[in-house]
Amino acid sequence: MVGTGQTVITHMLPEEGMLTIGRAPEASIRVEDASVSRLHARLHVGPVLRVEDLGSANGTRIGGSRLPANEPTPVPPGQAAVG
Repeated sequence: MVGTGQTVITHMLPEEGMLTIGRAPEASIRVEDASVSRLHARLHVGPVLRVEDLGSANGTRIGGSRLPANEPTPVPPGQAAVG
C-alpha cells in the first residue's frame, strides 16, 4: 500500500524483482505528492523485502530510523517503510 496522507493505493507486487517509487513518469509505482522525490526509493522484492532510498530529499524511514542512501535494507514483517 502507498499512502500520501489522504489517499492510500494498493499495488500488487511481483514475486521477485525491483520496482522504483517516485513522481517520475518512469517510476514503477507513481506517487503524486510533493514530498516524494522523482525517484524516491527502490523496492527489492524476493524472499526478503528490502527498500533502498535513492538519495531522496526527505529520506526513507523504517520504524522511525532514516535509511542510508543506496543501501537496500530489509523491511521487518509488520513494519512500514515511510518516505
